Amino acid sequence: MLVASLELRPAIERLKELDSEYKCFPSETEWENGKKLYECLKIFSDITKKHSATKYPTANLYFIDVIQIRRSIKLWAESSDDWISLMGSKMQLKFDKYWDEYNKLLTVAVILDPRYKMAIVSYAYKGVYDFRADFYIDQIHEFLSQIFNEYSVKFEKSSGLVESTRSGSGGMIGSSLGGEWLGGFQDFVASSNLVENARRSELDEYLKESLFPMDSESEFDILHWWKLNGPKFPILARMAQDILAIPTSSVASESSFSKCRRIITDTRSSSHCESIETLMCVKDWFPDIKNN
Repeated sequence: MLVASLELRPAIERLKELDSEYKCFPSETEWENGKKLYECLKIFSDITKKHSATKYPTANLYFIDVIQIRRSIKLWAESSDDWISLMGSKMQLKFDKYWDEYNKLLTVAVILDPRYKMAIVSYAYKGVYDFRADFYIDQIHEFLSQIFNEYSVKFEKSSGLVESTRSGSGGMIGSSLGGEWLGGFQDFVASSNLVENARRSELDEYLKESLFPMDSESEFDILHWWKLNGPKFPILARMAQDILAIPTSSVASESSFSKCRRIITDTRSSSHCESIETLMCVKDWFPDIKNN
């Protein structure tokens, strides 16, 4: 409505000149306030469209967009316009109430983006929460380490890494190179903290590596990056598979179900389930087919 009103401003002002009975036109101040409000609300519109699209964005985009909203709210609260400042202050209180309860896994998702890692978390919190920034950053780092350790244990069990090293202690390596003495090396590695150090080093190495360069002109395929770097960071790659697939919005799936009523009408209620499935898939895929 604001977009349409602002676009029609010249026509409305012309109508005011032509029709002496037209008395309900906005004042100059109201036009300016409408323009300021449009600029404030546009960020919500753009981000909602991105996260409610039919093709889901990967979860690494969530943190950046939500922090962008929080930074905007902070600026509104500091505005010289009293009505914008009041609006921003109320929104800030509501935002912080829910932010303390949000799912930290969605922050881990942005850390798994090689373009940002922990740097974006530090930048975001220090620009928004000031005196509480270090508390939030330490909390996220601890949570990341906890998730990584859980995946490390799960990865070892599923791959049989520890068991295979122990069962092979008297195998080819021991018999061909050093007999029973070298065969016990595998048991030594498995029972000592060397495996734990290897786990930690994978996470530390990833975080210490320089950030992947950002190119605004080309889209970055984070899933492809993890596919290529999976052999180097096997545990983190498994984390990325699970965490980046988390949908940031359920709107698209809900809208898919709302289409059913248009297909399964009163006169078409006896259609076979395969026919319904075909119709819904064609409806969903048709825009992509048109665009090759």
